[in-house]
Amino acid sequence: DEGQRARQRLIHEALAPAHDTAGWSQRLGALAGADGAAGFAALGLAGLTLVDVYDDTEEAEVAALLLREALERPGETAALVTPDAALGRHVAQLLQRWDVHVSPSSGTPLLQTPAGSFAGLVLNWLLDPGDPARLLAVLHHAGARFDKGASEVLDRTALRGVRVWDDLAGLAARIEALRGGDTHRPLSAVDLETSAELVAEIRAALGQAGWTAPAETSVSGADFWRLAEAVMSEMATAPAPWTGAQGQALAQLLSDMASISHELGPQEPRVFVDLFVQEAGQISVPGGKTHPRLAIWGPLESRLQSADHIVLAGLNEGLWPAQPAADAFLPRVMRSDLGLSDPDERIGLSAHDFAQLACAPKVTLLCAGRRDDKPMQASRWLWRLRMLARGALGEAGAAEALSPPAMGDPRVWRKALSRPVDAALPAPVRPQPKPPVEARPKKLSVTRIETLIRDPYAIYCQYVLGLYRLDPHNVPIDARVRGTAIHRALELFELHHAEEGAGALLALLEDELRGGGEAEADLAALRERRRETVAEFLAWRADMSAQIEGRALTEIKGEIGLSIGGRAFQLSGTADRIERRVGGGLAILDFKTGKPPSETQVRAGLAPQMPLQGLIAQRGGYPGVKQGMSVNALTYVQFGSTFDMREIGAGARGGAKPVEEIIAEAEQGLLDLLATYGDPDHPYLSSPIPERVAYASDYERLARRAEWAGLSVYD
Repeated sequence: DEGQRARQRLIHEALAPAHDTAGWSQRLGALAGADGAAGFAALGLAGLTLVDVYDDTEEAEVAALLLREALERPGETAALVTPDAALGRHVAQLLQRWDVHVSPSSGTPLLQTPAGSFAGLVLNWLLDPGDPARLLAVLHHAGARFDKGASEVLDRTALRGVRVWDDLAGLAARIEALRGGDTHRPLSAVDLETSAELVAEIRAALGQAGWTAPAETSVSGADFWRLAEAVMSEMATAPAPWTGAQGQALAQLLSDMASISHELGPQEPRVFVDLFVQEAGQISVPGGKTHPRLAIWGPLESRLQSADHIVLAGLNEGLWPAQPAADAFLPRVMRSDLGLSDPDERIGLSAHDFAQLACAPKVTLLCAGRRDDKPMQASRWLWRLRMLARGALGEAGAAEALSPPAMGDPRVWRKALSRPVDAALPAPVRPQPKPPVEARPKKLSVTRIETLIRDPYAIYCQYVLGLYRLDPHNVPIDARVRGTAIHRALELFELHHAEEGAGALLALLEDELRGGGEAEADLAALRERRRETVAEFLAWRADMSAQIEGRALTEIKGEIGLSIGGRAFQLSGTADRIERRVGGGLAILDFKTGKPPSETQVRAGLAPQMPLQGLIAQRGGYPGVKQGMSVNALTYVQFGSTFDMREIGAGARGGAKPVEEIIAEAEQGLLDLLATYGDPDHPYLSSPIPERVAYASDYERLARRAEWAGLSVYD
């Protein structure tokens, strides 16, 4: 076949050694004979296509499309050949979009098999059994024997937010604390029981395996791998993970690990885990589905095999051909003197493989401009092939001969697949939910009233739909948790340690913050600042003691009933501190770890929490507070890194205003607000007045606010 012989001669010339490249244009003319260089090059390049792509991701997508396209013609076979095993696996994954399963000949890395991945996750988890992310990774693995539904319940019930436990025993104690109501969102007793049972089952599995070593304890290699295998067996579904080729490879690796680790002596478990990961990364497990018409080969496996369409990918300098690795022991001169092979011979073998494959009747060459997010050069063979084509056909002729036809360009197919469907989409609409009055909340706290004013949609999501935001795993301690810890410390101080002074309060603060997840380094960094705050607070408390009658009430919960259009409504609240002042009247104090709201915001009705607490006190809603008692003071106390006080009614723009009048205005505003939301036609809007929003809403994405508000991105 003339075309086949022309291709072979052309590829042979393209792969000539550098010292033989002089005069290549004359040799090309001599090879062409009577047909001329242009005719010879056109004949040799027939059936050969060169496709340049942007990066290795696009390269994998283009290769997958070329293999898939071959299935459109009955009986046609196609094969991808690349020295990049990761690229081959990527293409295999992409082909599964069309339910086409092709197993790369290089096999699957052990850590990516079900058995190997399960073993790796279990070993990583054993370094810190209480870590939420590591624990869930094991529980959600298909090879784990635990109920997946129970794992999801444990996740959303106990594993979210700040981590306040060290190990599984601490996690069990955390679940018990949640049973006592230590949570900012409602949790069902059934979910808590399911979570407790699952944690107990996991602890029992570890106990059955004999695992007790913490991550910092040094153990011998033999003991570690014996216990690790026992844990894997206890955690896995029978008979995994020791079955099949992957199970055999894993068992052999663990046996090898025990032998290797014996020489290391006692080490921390993380040393053995790192060793396992490194060794497992070098092992591939053969097997998988073999497609009757498609294949993914490495250059070595492609020898003596053929296909109707050969796709060569990874044609970048340094990959195909690969550069010889540096030899730290023998320079090339010494290798030659010792009769050892020259490392550059491997490049010759790579050129041999490429030449055989590129001479197939139908070949597509793929070259990526970037790989692993780094710029790459095309293989030297592609440069020579392009130069030969340009010399024989000219710039335009070479481009036309090497480029795929317009309707057969896989880059065009890829763009067509990623192009959005042209359809008339409805304009984004602002949500305006109007649930029936019976479904609307009949009880809210004073803090939720503020949310109803600022972001009604959040109240709809929480109290009508029952949706609450799930915190991420292992989040650092935030203002909400710090505030809860400081409130608890102040409560304990007033109840049990008021006579013990600053040292007791400082210790209580640090204990509660530590229990909330504050790091020891952060506690130490702010200890002196916190000591100053405690001293200022106790000095203020001593000055106020003469004005207080009896013991102050702390962290006291109360509620009152209201009638809104003939419907009952419960208003609840928790007062941080209520004092009976000498001479009559009450003072309500609210402790804030951050900046408290301004008096202007309180008077405008945007921050009605304190006046509404005064309303509850006036009506005798707090235990120990008689109905009809007057409220003479509403005070914000900033207690965090600084100590400050702000009394409501003391004066703002517009002058001072009596507290009783502020409470009366807040009451009327509350009645008007509840009457408005008692109308079945009134919607719960998402942040109707953006200026009123103090914090980003947890429900902005659910409300699709960025779409209808014209925002480009979410914060």
